[in-house]
Amino acid sequence: LFVGYGSNVAFGDDSALERFRKGLNRLLTDLKPTGVRIILLSPPPREIRAASPGHLKQQNDRLKQLSSLLGSVADEQETGFIDLFSLWDANRNAQVSFTDNGIHLNAAGYQTLASIIGERIAGDIPAWHLQLDAQARVKQQTGTTVSDAQNTEYGMRWKTLDDSLPS
Repeated sequence: LFVGYGSNVAFGDDSALERFRKGLNRLLTDLKPTGVRIILLSPPPREIRAASPGHLKQQNDRLKQLSSLLGSVADEQETGFIDLFSLWDANRNAQVSFTDNGIHLNAAGYQTLASIIGERIAGDIPAWHLQLDAQARVKQQTGTTVSDAQNTEYGMRWKTLDDSLPS
């Protein structure tokens, strides 16, 4: 379960961060009995261009604090965490805008978001490995399920179904 929330805290005062922390802890505590794996996502930074309003820099300062708070809550609650705020700049291209207005992601922004998330969770996906013997029997399989393995006139043929989507 990806929990990406908290961007509105950038508009609040210091007490908003503490209220947010309490609410987030309550949410995570309520979700824990479901047994679902939870990954917290920090908001990405506001995109500041030459014509950007000045309040976006102030919001980035708050979002940096929020990202730190999310990381500490993730540690306390033993959940996953992807710090989009910190990782975003490594994926930035000065020639491409990722937002429509400094805040709301456009197609390039969503593509970047998906790439960052995919890269961060890819480490949890097992490597794809398959070993068949000369009689087309499965000796070992990891990351995929094999069916209809058989010897043919030209070698072997089989079908596989990956356990998960590639990143």
